[in-house]
Amino acid sequence: GEAGVMGLCAGNDGWIYGGTISSAISYGQPPPAGRGGHVFRLDTATVGQERPYFEDLGQVDPGRVFEVWSLTPHPANNRIYIGTAEGARVYEMETSPQVSVTPLGRLEAAEYGYVSEMITASDGRIYAGTYPTCRLGVYDPLATQYGLVDMGTVHQNQRELPGMAEGGDGYIYIGTYGH
Repeated sequence: GEAGVMGLCAGNDGWIYGGTISSAISYGQPPPAGRGGHVFRLDTATVGQERPYFEDLGQVDPGRVFEVWSLTPHPANNRIYIGTAEGARVYEMETSPQVSVTPLGRLEAAEYGYVSEMITASDGRIYAGTYPTCRLGVYDPLATQYGLVDMGTVHQNQRELPGMAEGGDGYIYIGTYGH
């Protein structure tokens, strides 16, 4: 059912989280029910054992999201942030004690848009970069009243924001790609 893993992150709980895409993606029609857009986690304490423990946490948004492209952890608790295709949507997932998902917003008008990269900065903010209009989104878990803020297109002649890193100076550095 799943074609592959597009994004990974280490959670604050020590588990590795990943997101999947469907092997049946066609932008004209969605894949069969239940396929694509899953988040899973791996218990790193079981790596090296005959059967490492994986847990499927389910689809992020059944019927709406079929591709999870990027993930990043909350700065302090057991939440992860998820960037998807289908309009470059961003979600917050509570991973314990019970799994729950909250939609935070959308960054691209085009259904084929996706969140290509996400990072958690040292100030706790979550940054998300997109395709096809090279947008930058910011979410502050400590100021949720502002929601997901679309900072706009970072460069008019570029299409994707596939790389981000925080420098020792506290600035967020971005890499873009145009075609």
